[in-house]
Amino acid sequence: MEREVHYCTSADGTRIAYWVEGDGPPFVWAPTWVESYSLVHLAPSIERIWQGFRSGRRVVRFDHRGTGLSQRDVNDLSYDALFTDLESVIEAAGLSKFSLGASLSSGPYSIRYAADNPERLQRLVLFNTYARATEAYSREVLTALANLARGN
Repeated sequence: MEREVHYCTSADGTRIAYWVEGDGPPFVWAPTWVESYSLVHLAPSIERIWQGFRSGRRVVRFDHRGTGLSQRDVNDLSYDALFTDLESVIEAAGLSKFSLGASLSSGPYSIRYAADNPERLQRLVLFNTYARATEAYSREVLTALANLARGN
């Protein structure tokens, strides 16, 4: 399936790639840090899951800054930056009332969005996530992940 890529600009000028597929009530899926929607076609079993999920919904997905088709040369990968990217995609897609889903590392900034904008959300769907990274990982693990990201 050929996907039409749209781009929006986050508050700090970073270009974010996003897609809108399907018809029905809007559902925004916030990506995890290792996920790129532009590559989902390479995993047929995951693509089938999303095909079923798009049935009866308008699904909005995007690539995080620094990954996939979004701007790659970025320095700020903080939760504040990811939060503003989510806000930018929602605004660019023209959504006023929608559901928001998140898993793993997208949970904290999606929870923040829901807390800051309860009037805009129909539902918040959380899967296998946490409110704060320090609740799921030790400081040593977080430091090791940060060093890995800086090195590659």
